[in-house]
Amino acid sequence: RPTISNSGSHPTEIIVTRGKNISLECEPQVPPHILGENALGDVKVKEKQSVTLTCEVTVSPTIVGVDSGSGPEDVAMVLNSPTSLVCEAYSYPPATITWFKDGTPLESNQNIRILPGGRTLQILNAQEDNAGRYSCVATNEAGEMVKHYEVKVYIPPIINKGDLLGPGLSPKEVKIKPLRSYDHVNIAANGHTLQIKETQISDTGRYTCVASNIAGEDELDFDVNIQVPPSFQKLWEMGNMLDTGRSGEAKDVIINNPISLYCETNAAPPPTLTWYKDGHPLTSSDRVLILPGGRVLQIPRAKAEDAGRYTCVAVNEAGEDSLRYDIRVL
Repeated sequence: RPTISNSGSHPTEIIVTRGKNISLECEPQVPPHILGENALGDVKVKEKQSVTLTCEVTVSPTIVGVDSGSGPEDVAMVLNSPTSLVCEAYSYPPATITWFKDGTPLESNQNIRILPGGRTLQILNAQEDNAGRYSCVATNEAGEMVKHYEVKVYIPPIINKGDLLGPGLSPKEVKIKPLRSYDHVNIAANGHTLQIKETQISDTGRYTCVASNIAGEDELDFDVNIQVPPSFQKLWEMGNMLDTGRSGEAKDVIINNPISLYCETNAAPPPTLTWYKDGHPLTSSDRVLILPGGRVLQIPRAKAEDAGRYTCVAVNEAGEDSLRYDIRVL
C-alpha cells in the first residue's frame, strides 16, 4: 500500500492570508497514478480556517519474479504428485488475479484448486494433461501484469515385463556392474537390446536393465544360464588317430584285477550319468561299484563274464553324449 511523505494521523493545518494563492504538494513514496488531471489547482479558504485535502493514488500491479527481461518460470512435476503456483502481486487498490492455461481461463475443479484471493493455484495430482503454460494475470484500474509458468509433467519409466517374470527371477535381489559394449557383448537400440554373441560359461549371471529419468526408475532382471551339452573326446577321433572302424575305447584287464572306467564331462548344468553294459542299465552291486555322481565305475575283481561293452550316457538340458569302453578280460 503506498504512503505519502510527512503524512500523520491528523490533517496538516495551513494558515494563509485571505485572497492569496496556495499550492499543496502530495508526494507518495510509490510512483503513483493520480486520478484526474494531475495538475495543481487553486484552493481558496477563509482566514484562520483549516482545510483537508485528499489525494487518491493507484499503483499498477507488480508480480514478484517478473521484470522486463524475464521469461516463464519453469515448474517440473512428477506424475501423481502435487505442486503449487504462487502469484505474489502488489498493487493499490489490490489487484484481481485471474489464471489461464494455454490461453483458456481456469477455474477450480477436481484436480486444480485456486485458493481464495487467487494468489495460489494448486495442482493436486499431476497428470499428463496438466502440462502446459499457466498464466497469472493481476489487474486493477491502474494497469495489469502477467506472469507465465511453464509446467512439465515427468513420467517415471515403466518397463513392460510381459511374461518375463518367471521362476528364478527375483527383481532387486542382485545387481551386476554397469555394462558397456565390449568383445562379444553388444548393447544396441539405445540400450533396449543386449546381445551376447558366442556365449561362454563366464556369461552366466544376472543382467539388470535399469530405465531411469528425473521422475524415477524401473528395472528388469534376467537370469542368464549358459548351458553346455555333454561332449566326450574319443581317443579314436583325435587328430590323425581317427579310426572309423572303432566305436569304443579298448581296455584290457587281467582276471581278478581291478579296473576303473571314467566318465568326465564339463557340461553345464552337470549332466545325469547312466552306465550300461551291453545295452542294459547298471547299478552298484558286489561285482560293480558306481561312485556317487556316476563319474567312475569300478570293477574290484574282474571276471571273464565282466568282459563286454560299457557305455556312459551323459544327459542335461542342452543335449547328450555317450562314452563307450570295450573291456577284455585276459
